[in-house]
Amino acid sequence: MTSKVWFPERWPPLRPDVLQLYSLATPNGQKVSVCLEEMGLDYEAHLINILQGDQQDPDYVKLSPNGKIPSIIDPKGPGGSPIILCESIVILTYLADKTGMLLPRDYAARNVRPVRTFLKIRPGQVQR
Repeated sequence: MTSKVWFPERWPPLRPDVLQLYSLATPNGQKVSVCLEEMGLDYEAHLINILQGDQQDPDYVKLSPNGKIPSIIDPKGPGGSPIILCESIVILTYLADKTGMLLPRDYAARNVRPVRTFLKIRPGQVQR
């Protein structure tokens, strides 16, 4: 069953049938865009300029009640119904579940320390 998809008026989609990513090139925002690219998923990116306060726009707060980036709308979510998600770790886990890529399907296998650490790591924590 599908239901009508809501999209923010300020950031209308050009292709409403693909994933919509609302983000900025920050460490957390880049995690999701890199994941989408690696998974080969079709998506449309919308710039949320946190330096100009876009994350406080009433339309964006409907996507992310805490006003953080990134967020996504998947018009073809579970059961064919649209889903809105925010927080990079939630989005990354959802995309892994949706595609069967980058994370083990088995709960026990995905909760080993290296996997959990990868999902939570920030670029500033990486040492060469």
